[in-house]
Amino acid sequence: MEWTHLTVKPDIGRGAGAGSRGSGGADPSGADSAGSGPTLTPPNRPQNAICALPVRGAPGTNGDQDEMTPHALLTLRFARHGTMSMAGGVVRTNACEQEDDVVGIGIIGTGRQGSDHAQRIASLGDKARLVAVHDLDRSLAGSVAARCQARVAESDQALIDDPEVEAVIIASNTETHVPFVLACIEAGKPVLTEKPLGITVPTCERVLDAELAAGRRFTTVGFMRRYDPEYGRLKATVDEGAIGTPLVMHCIHRNPSVPKTFATRQTLTDTVIHEIDIARWLLDDEIVSVALEKPRHRPSVTHQLADPLLVRLEARSGVRVDVEVFANAGYGYDVRCEVLGSEGYVAMGPRDHDLVTVESAPQQGFPRDWLERFRPAYDAEISNWVDSLANDRPTASAWDGYAATVVAEALVRALQTGHREAVSVGPRPELYD
Repeated sequence: MEWTHLTVKPDIGRGAGAGSRGSGGADPSGADSAGSGPTLTPPNRPQNAICALPVRGAPGTNGDQDEMTPHALLTLRFARHGTMSMAGGVVRTNACEQEDDVVGIGIIGTGRQGSDHAQRIASLGDKARLVAVHDLDRSLAGSVAARCQARVAESDQALIDDPEVEAVIIASNTETHVPFVLACIEAGKPVLTEKPLGITVPTCERVLDAELAAGRRFTTVGFMRRYDPEYGRLKATVDEGAIGTPLVMHCIHRNPSVPKTFATRQTLTDTVIHEIDIARWLLDDEIVSVALEKPRHRPSVTHQLADPLLVRLEARSGVRVDVEVFANAGYGYDVRCEVLGSEGYVAMGPRDHDLVTVESAPQQGFPRDWLERFRPAYDAEISNWVDSLANDRPTASAWDGYAATVVAEALVRALQTGHREAVSVGPRPELYD
């Protein structure tokens, strides 16, 4: 099947269906513009149609009115043959031929994480193909592109604007996540960004505002633990009620080592943010307060890093979550989780390591790092993300990325003040229900 790109260019005011961030309701200022709305312009060639058309009842529209949000410049694809219909915010076709239904993916950032994701995309076969990559290190990007039969984009924006790139993975430095995500939203392209979504709450709010203006979810945040089989079994046990009402959640997060430039703030915003998301996800609850303690430091740590840390989270339901995070544990990558309930408990993590050598040397049986420990979770995450492109229902949305950053920033404040800090994420917009 031959695909072409359909550009929807709404020319009237914002509808009231999506609501605004924090309100959960209609946009109070969203007066409709006059006019007859977008029209369907016949293409010059069937295989290269560029046109504008109304989509009734789509996200960002006002019911059956031919309205779309002014920011929702959506690049959609459709078959040369077949009829189109709207499902979950994506144009689908009833075309007879289906053999070419392959999503074109671009990757920004080809370091270790981006390179791994490139291999994952390449392994998906008839579901997706890697079209282009970009990295400031062009030789690194060229190496990844050569292995995966892709091309090197001249810039990040060139990759996003590439008509063959239908969705984007961001695996670049943390401070670049939000700018690249916003560029993808503006281009109407779904995006998977590594965590965290943003380094501050205001930057994350910019993503929420952009999606609310478009009336559509574009962003998936790479909280890959949600796809881990062990965490999945743990959540299923909690959801089934097998341990009764959750009371306490215990977490351990130990890395073998971090660079000497790694700062205490990063422990909270880049490391503990995984436990923040897992707590919200497992308990289906929001965090309302945080605190932390700084125990005795490991003597061999020579740089300015408070390590380990003891983090305390309180959920709205009253469940208490504690996290022991140790960035320089030495012996391996060790992640554990236990939920104590009113009728029992469920736990995941190593159970056959009773002894650790006094020198904290790497121990056989422990993963070397997070990529080894969570490789199956990353595989499932990428495959699930490609599948989710048809329905705009990412497992970890921009709201999840925002909420996790709100909690992480509160922990940074607690680190500075030494006191318990309140957390408020505000009401969740309907778009993220």
